[in-house]
Amino acid sequence: MNLSEWLPIINILGFIFLGIGYIFVQFRTGGKGVAKEVIDTYKTQVDQLRQELIEAKTDYFKQVDGFKTEIMNLNLKLANIEGQLIEKDKKIAELTTIFQGRDPELVQILREIRDFMKKIEGQSKTNQTRNEKIDVATDKEEGHVLRKNEEI
Repeated sequence: MNLSEWLPIINILGFIFLGIGYIFVQFRTGGKGVAKEVIDTYKTQVDQLRQELIEAKTDYFKQVDGFKTEIMNLNLKLANIEGQLIEKDKKIAELTTIFQGRDPELVQILREIRDFMKKIEGQSKTNQTRNEKIDVATDKEEGHVLRKNEEI
C-alpha cells in the first residue's frame, strides 16, 4: 500500500480523533463549567439562607423581647388585680360585720364600756365594804364617827 492510499484514511482518522478530543475536552470543561455554576449557585443559596437565618434570629429575639415585656406588663396587672381583690375582700368582711350589727368601732366602744363598768363594780364593792365598816364602828361608837350634834 502506498502512502496516497493511506492519506485519506489517516485524514479521516485524524478528524475522528480530533472530534473525539474536542468532544472530550468540551465534556471536561463543560462539566467543570457546570460544576462551577452549581457551586456558585449553592454558594449564593447558602449566603441567602444565612441572611434569612440572621433575619429570622433578629425577628425571633424581637418577638421574645416583646413577649417578655408583655409578660411583665401582665404580671404587673395581675399583681394590681390581686391587691384590689384582697382589699375588696377586706371591705366586704368589714361591711358584713357592720350589717350584722358588729361594727368594729362599736365593738371597741362596747369593750371600753364593759371595762369601765367592771371598774365601777369593783369600786362599788369597795365602797360597800367601807360603808359596812363605818356602820359597825358607828354602832359601837369607835373611831372617828360622824355624830349628830344635838347641841346646835
